[in-house]
Amino acid sequence: MQSKLTGKFLSILFKGLPMAMAIIGSILLVSYHYFFSENSMPLETGIISEMVKIPLDFLNVGIFRYVLETENYLLFQNYESLPPVVFPKLTLACGITIWFLLSIGLSLVSLFKRIQFILSMVFILFLLTLTGVNSLNIGGVHTNVALMLLMAGFILPAVIIHTFYDHWNIFKRSMVIIPIALLTLPLLLFLSEVPSGEILISENISMLGLAISAIFMLYIGHAVISSLFVFLAKLNKGVGLRISWHISILFLIYLVFLIFILLRITGNPVPDIPTPPILILFLIAGILGYFETQRKIEQINQPYLLPIIGEALYLIGFAVTVLVFWKAEFSVNRPMIDFLNHLFIYCQIAFGLLFYAYLMANFAGVMDRGSQVEKIIFQPHYFAYYHMRIGASLAMLSLVVFADGIIAVHFSTASTNIAADYYYATDRPREASILFENSWERYRRNEKAINAVAHLAIAQNQPTSAINTLMRSFENNPSVNDILLLSSSLHKSGKSTEALFFLEKGLSLFPDNPFLLNNIAMLYSKNNRGEEAFNLLDQMESHPQVSIANKVGLQAKHLIHYDESLDVGQNPVAQINQLAFDNLKGDTASFTLNTAGIEDPGEVVDRAILRNQWSNKSERTITKDFTLIDSLLADNIQPAIEEELKETRVIRSYQDDYINETLKYINGMAFQFNKSAGFYHSMAAHVLIGQIDFEKAAIELSQAEEKGFINFRPHHLPVLFFGNQKAKTLEIADRYDVSFPKWMNFDPEGDLLPNDTTVFFSSLSSLHIEIKRDFLSRLKEIKHPDFRAFFAYQILLRKGHWLDEEEIADLVLLIENSSKEVQDYEFLEEMVEMLVNGKVKENLPRNAGRLFDQNLSLGRNAYWTPLVFMALDQSSDDMEKYNILLEATDFSKDPLLWINLVKYSRIIGMDSYASAALSEMSEWLDPKTLEELQLQNL
Repeated sequence: MQSKLTGKFLSILFKGLPMAMAIIGSILLVSYHYFFSENSMPLETGIISEMVKIPLDFLNVGIFRYVLETENYLLFQNYESLPPVVFPKLTLACGITIWFLLSIGLSLVSLFKRIQFILSMVFILFLLTLTGVNSLNIGGVHTNVALMLLMAGFILPAVIIHTFYDHWNIFKRSMVIIPIALLTLPLLLFLSEVPSGEILISENISMLGLAISAIFMLYIGHAVISSLFVFLAKLNKGVGLRISWHISILFLIYLVFLIFILLRITGNPVPDIPTPPILILFLIAGILGYFETQRKIEQINQPYLLPIIGEALYLIGFAVTVLVFWKAEFSVNRPMIDFLNHLFIYCQIAFGLLFYAYLMANFAGVMDRGSQVEKIIFQPHYFAYYHMRIGASLAMLSLVVFADGIIAVHFSTASTNIAADYYYATDRPREASILFENSWERYRRNEKAINAVAHLAIAQNQPTSAINTLMRSFENNPSVNDILLLSSSLHKSGKSTEALFFLEKGLSLFPDNPFLLNNIAMLYSKNNRGEEAFNLLDQMESHPQVSIANKVGLQAKHLIHYDESLDVGQNPVAQINQLAFDNLKGDTASFTLNTAGIEDPGEVVDRAILRNQWSNKSERTITKDFTLIDSLLADNIQPAIEEELKETRVIRSYQDDYINETLKYINGMAFQFNKSAGFYHSMAAHVLIGQIDFEKAAIELSQAEEKGFINFRPHHLPVLFFGNQKAKTLEIADRYDVSFPKWMNFDPEGDLLPNDTTVFFSSLSSLHIEIKRDFLSRLKEIKHPDFRAFFAYQILLRKGHWLDEEEIADLVLLIENSSKEVQDYEFLEEMVEMLVNGKVKENLPRNAGRLFDQNLSLGRNAYWTPLVFMALDQSSDDMEKYNILLEATDFSKDPLLWINLVKYSRIIGMDSYASAALSEMSEWLDPKTLEELQLQNL
């Protein structure tokens, strides 16, 4: 029973574990090659933000539609070559696994016969020199103490057991050899003081594994051909077909196939015949080689007694080779990958060719008879099998010579790359840069090395050195990563033309490459070649998300394909650009981006979501949105980002008509951000124009001009003129060569000639400060029916609290009889209901809902004065009423607002404030009018 348990344990340890490692390694290798190969040298999309002007609102003043403009983000994605990534945990796992497999293999080798054991120990001794343990600097620099300790821990137990305890069974040997071998490396690391010694050893163990991989590939050189022959021989059992023809045809096909691969990997021109990756061929050969090994054990005398030893050693060799392949892939050690690829193809050609000759020479006479020739395939009567292997080795050397002995360069350069990876992983850029550059100089097909050199130069603020390095790469062995990095570096250095040249040249070398196509399109866009950029992005079939996002950005930036709709799906960048495009066209988006989870004001994507979404619509309450953006502003952020966020807050407040809040914030920004003060004063002016407050708008436009605003247009001049800035109007018209509107004509003395339009503008400009008899008298002076209707509507909206029910009805009738379209006054009925009965209907139209939304403050817009009085009626606290009036009078000069401020100032005992308010009212009201107001309202 105990022997059965021991046998099961040994089977699991020596066959099960290596087989599991080989299977897991194969899965990792294939997965990484096909799905994760870009992780080591990543190409990621960087975000380039640009701003596009969009109309936030169209402000109707009867004859003009003023546009309140702001900016929205356009996010363009540009592919960037990031620094190569190292995976120290994967390297450590790979190194530990290889060392564990070698420790198991050492237990098996201890069971070899004497001569074979001695030869094996000599070979293992050589392999240990490849581990680079002396670089641990135990006992001093350049000493051999570490290697001696490694030999003592790894070799000595096996030698002692084989010499003095050769009677021990495999279980006892394993219980001594494996633990000591495994613990030797931790001991060495404990004695060493080099940084991250475990990474250093794990990297160097790869070279030991590479040597074992070379031996393994020699061993499986003819596994494919011999397996095909065995398969045919078994099919032909008792049939008697001429399988010599079949094996000859299959061999020739396989040989031609291998020669094509050989020519391709050696840089010779070959037809474009699709071939699978060499690693797939290797895995197939490795699997077939296992069954071939079983046949060899049965037919050839071996240096061991138990068949499990040979099978286990094969599985260990297979697993180690697979892990070395995987290590080469994830670390992008191109010399190591090429060493494995070249050696595998050399072995397959040489050993396959000689094995075919071996078959024809030894079995041509019997293979077609249907006999069980597979049972004697390795037992010929002449042309001994080992002679064939010697000949195959010579043939392989001939192929090495044909390839100029490149595998020697591969092996040595792979070692240099491994050392460079160690320094790179341990953040020692100078040493890593020197080693990477040295490895690239020795072997130019080494994309990671030169890319790492360039990135390290950039990290050390040496852009010129990086550009020169990448230029050399482009001349010798260009790669997409290097071209992208070169173009980016040139562009950052202000050499946009050269950056575009290298991208276009790269596209000729790598046709239809999506990364190059995208970056060329982005440079075309910067050069105002929007249509060409759009057409290039159409070719990016493999990266639709980036393509669509950038195409929508181009639509908005260059106004191309204006009516073409693209499916942005759930692509956040594309949705941000689509919002900007919709805002540009004045459309409401069909989707809403979530703003609730935004936390990082430093992220341009987060800022873009807030700005573009709030410019379109918001589905959350303004209180929640204010809380969100105020929390972002509370962070310690850069002034430029703070300015962007504050402008976004202005947009949000304006969208819900918090005009008081909007104007306060804009004026604060004009004071805080002096370089943009002109823009903010002009923005405030347009907000005030929308509220028909020409006096304050004219002041803001004058201040904007003083702060550098120059974008004056003819429609600004009436606002300045009728806003009591006549001298400034003439000065701006002359300085910026701005023509007056056709209806503004002046007599020789410089006085404005009256007409319907001048009467209309004059009436609008004084609407806020007038009492009822004055603005109703103005209404009668306006003759144009559309102007009269517009003015009547403004009276209801801004002065309705002065009117009785009959006057309101007259104004409504005047509006309804006008030629203006109904939608301009679509919530007229609701406004009348509010003015007459003080009530607001539910389920109102969108615009009316915006005006009368019960969730919004009624006092949010001082220029919607009837709503301010509605807020007063809903309040029962005199102090609260005073505060509502105090805020409103900061903006509106409506006399009834001011006289109520005087009233509630006295009620709460602030007579001095009441006197100050009366004194200020006397500036625009005559004494008689002011006295009448006091008698009627105090």
